[in-house]
Amino acid sequence: MTTFFTTLLCLGLTLDLRNEGLPGVYTKPRLSAQPSPVLAPGKNVTLQCVSKKQYDRFILIKEGPQKLSWIMDSQYNQSSGQFEALFFQGSLTPNQRWTFRCYSNYRNKPQVWSEPSDSLELLFSGIYDSKPSLSVLPSPVVTSGVNMTLQCVSWRRYEKFILTKEDQKFLSSLDSQYTHSNQQYHALFSIDHVTPDHTGTFRCYGYYSNTPHLWSVPSDPLEIHISALETHDQTVENLIRMGMAGMILIVLGVLICEAWNSRRCAHNTSGTYSGESEAQLSRKFGANAATRWSK
Repeated sequence: MTTFFTTLLCLGLTLDLRNEGLPGVYTKPRLSAQPSPVLAPGKNVTLQCVSKKQYDRFILIKEGPQKLSWIMDSQYNQSSGQFEALFFQGSLTPNQRWTFRCYSNYRNKPQVWSEPSDSLELLFSGIYDSKPSLSVLPSPVVTSGVNMTLQCVSWRRYEKFILTKEDQKFLSSLDSQYTHSNQQYHALFSIDHVTPDHTGTFRCYGYYSNTPHLWSVPSDPLEIHISALETHDQTVENLIRMGMAGMILIVLGVLICEAWNSRRCAHNTSGTYSGESEAQLSRKFGANAATRWSK
């Protein structure tokens, strides 16, 4: 028990020292949720605080009325070349909002903290069982540089729709609009000048304004493929290749024609010589025959 209160006291002193010290002196770390900030019922989540800078420790803070905090030593991740700390949170309940930030510091200056990371809110899907549907206009295969529209539709009267890409928030939520013709609610997410980076798996969810962290079951996944736009240099190269291929075909055609004409001329000449020899032989044979007859 004494150890427990001592730990709390040290943590409280750390928080007080931070407020009295120089917060924001160091560059901010980055906070993410693994495997995703969108939690299905009963799924575990781990919060990852990462920085390229070699800090000694990372501090995770849960914001809101019931504040919580955790401190962990940083570990070097060889695969990413960054320093990180993993805060396992387990399976959280959706009865409150879970919004976090993380900080970093050095052991020799515990009162000086970095800039806070961007806030990260965990979201709970599957709260409402009416699944929206997601489609893309004009088609799931889009050429880079053109505009694309994703349409989320539901029979249920959700107040807002949200779009995710690879289980991460992709665009800001939109108010739902009612369509009288089909008696459905929908939202149109427009993306201008798409690039190959927009290739991926998209889903959409519905929710209500008073509980923005509680989402419906997800739509079926929609695979979007962005085909790269051919550059000017590639177009010129292709035209040069086509021109060279055409020239080769022309040269081959000329050579074939010349060879054919040469064989034809040789055949005609040979036929002429043969004709002349036969005529001479015929005249000689005729003269010899006449001489024998006269004798």
